[in-house]
Amino acid sequence: MGYGKLYVVHAVDTEGPLYESLEASFQRIKEHYGFKIEPSKKNLEKIRNHEIDFGGKEHLVADIVKEEMINTYLDTWDKIDKMHETIFSPQWRNKMSDSHGKPYVLSWHCMDHVNFENNPRRKSLGFHSVFEHYKDLLRDYDAPRDQINWHFHPASMSRDSHRQSCGFNINLLHNEIIARRIIDHKWFPVAHRPGGHYETYDINLWLEAWIPFDIAHQLVDDPEEIKKIYPIPGRFVDWRGAPTDWRIYKPDLYDHRKEGNLNRYISRCLNLRTRYNNINEKELKRAFEAAKRGEDILVGVTNHDFRDMVGEIEEFVELLRNVSKEYPGIDFKWANVVEGFRAVLKLPNTTPPNFSFELNKTFLKVKTDKDIWGPQPFLSLRTHEGRYFRDDFINDDGNEWTYVFDAHTIDQIALSHIGVACNDKVGNTIVNVCDLANYGSWEQKIYHENDWIS
Repeated sequence: MGYGKLYVVHAVDTEGPLYESLEASFQRIKEHYGFKIEPSKKNLEKIRNHEIDFGGKEHLVADIVKEEMINTYLDTWDKIDKMHETIFSPQWRNKMSDSHGKPYVLSWHCMDHVNFENNPRRKSLGFHSVFEHYKDLLRDYDAPRDQINWHFHPASMSRDSHRQSCGFNINLLHNEIIARRIIDHKWFPVAHRPGGHYETYDINLWLEAWIPFDIAHQLVDDPEEIKKIYPIPGRFVDWRGAPTDWRIYKPDLYDHRKEGNLNRYISRCLNLRTRYNNINEKELKRAFEAAKRGEDILVGVTNHDFRDMVGEIEEFVELLRNVSKEYPGIDFKWANVVEGFRAVLKLPNTTPPNFSFELNKTFLKVKTDKDIWGPQPFLSLRTHEGRYFRDDFINDDGNEWTYVFDAHTIDQIALSHIGVACNDKVGNTIVNVCDLANYGSWEQKIYHENDWIS
């Protein structure tokens, strides 16, 4: 049996600018460990040098405010764009080449910061704010294998932009964001990065219905890493019980951390130079050993665009190249998220389904000529006033669905646009949008037909 290959996927949690004041750094120490310290640069240095007694937790507290993290925050779009002059330059990408000399590849998981009352971290608020910025970047720079995917933080009850709740059921923002992406940009996600690096039962079910690829779990074998995340185990980054051998797995219905009988795919994704669950030599050797046994492996890494990613990537590439020298004959290849999942899962290169529509004042009927991902397409509705909704179809026989416009839903005359989007079984994405000013005329966009890597 021959060697397998490593497909290395860098999935960026793409959130735009982030600012943190000195007072906010000390507030995080208080929230995590209960220690109230007077904010000052002098005390900050003492914490970093372990000169304040925290009852044996000195190293944990110091990690929260370590210099290489908070001193590298990029707090304006200008600073992020300056970083991207390097990140997107062909010279730098080629310098970071893989075993086959191919340039570095990035997947940008863009989130929307919406429905907040307080924005002390100066995040870029508004629907599509981050998405549109990166859509423009990918258009303006020559990085054809880069792609935009989805990242989401469920909004906190505090309405603070830098906090998040546990699950999706606290509100319907996730549905509205996707509905807007469909109609405004003719775009729909095929891959997901979880906010807070964890999921819940309701998130598990929602993803199962719509999104096949979940580059998500962060469990490592070292129990000390769990202590670094939060004093209460499981509050954040809760992947206890997930496999740590880099295999892609299908989750269980009631516990997404365990292997089960659901359809979507979850892969492992460790951090770059943060305070917990970092990629390291041990984890990379584990991946290479699996490839040595003949397995194809997806190695996922993640970081944030609000820190200077250049040094983090260069450090990771140097580590990967050094480890690879111990495994001659085993290739590592850069891949975007779709390329990586398809290659490791050996999904067949098939064409996306064809859609047909029947639309009148009473109903919309949708039909496809082959199976899609999930039980039905994602239905997006926009009113003339600019309100966006998601609603469910009636599931008819086979690959057919019906939506009824009546007193129980919405009168079609109130609508300006209808969007219908889905993925298929291999990760092709199909988006259809009807501008009701041009009644019955549907515009379609298809994504990921060319995201295949040998």
